[in-house]
Amino acid sequence: MVERAPLMSFEELVEKYKDFLKYYRDEYNEPLYQKALAQLIEEQRRSLSVNWYHLYNFNPDFREIAENIVMNPSLHILAGSSALKELVMELMPMTEEFRIYSEGDFHLRFYNVPTKASFRDLTKFSIGRLIEIEGIITRVSDIYDKLVRASFICTNCGRVEDIDIIGDKLRVLERCPECGSPMKLDHEMS
Repeated sequence: MVERAPLMSFEELVEKYKDFLKYYRDEYNEPLYQKALAQLIEEQRRSLSVNWYHLYNFNPDFREIAENIVMNPSLHILAGSSALKELVMELMPMTEEFRIYSEGDFHLRFYNVPTKASFRDLTKFSIGRLIEIEGIITRVSDIYDKLVRASFICTNCGRVEDIDIIGDKLRVLERCPECGSPMKLDHEMS
C-alpha cells in the first residue's frame, strides 16, 4: 500500500509533536504528558504512550494530524519518537548516566486509535494502516512461514519453474518440462 503524501514536512511534524507533549492539559488542567515525560526520564524508560483522542482534541490543527496517523503511521511514529527524544534531551540533566541513556532510541506509541479490529477481521484492513487489535490471547504457538510461491529446480539442466500456491495445496512439479529429469523444491528461492 502506498502511503499518502505527508501533511507537512517531517521537521514541522516533529515540532507539532513537541508542542503537543509540552502543552497538552487534561480535563483537570494538569500537564499530563509533561508529567509523563518527567517520569519517563526519572525511570529511564524509552517509550511514551499517547492517547489518540488527546491528540485529536488538542486543538483544531491537530485533528488532521491525528486522522493522518491511521493512514501514515510510520511517518507519525518516527516524527513523534524524534520529538520525544528531543524533549528528553532538553529536560534531562547532563550527567554521564543520562548521556548513556539518551543515546538509545525513544518510542512514541499511540493507543485508543479509532480503527479497531479483531484478529479474525485483520484480512479486511490494508497493510500499512494503524489499527488497534481487540482480543484475548488464549494460547501461543510457534510462527510458521506460509509458502505462497514454490520454486522447483531441475536436478539435471538447472531449469527453474515457479508455481503460485492457491489456497493450502502445493502442486508438486515432479518432472522437468524441458528434459524430463526430477525437479526438487528450492527452499531458498521459494
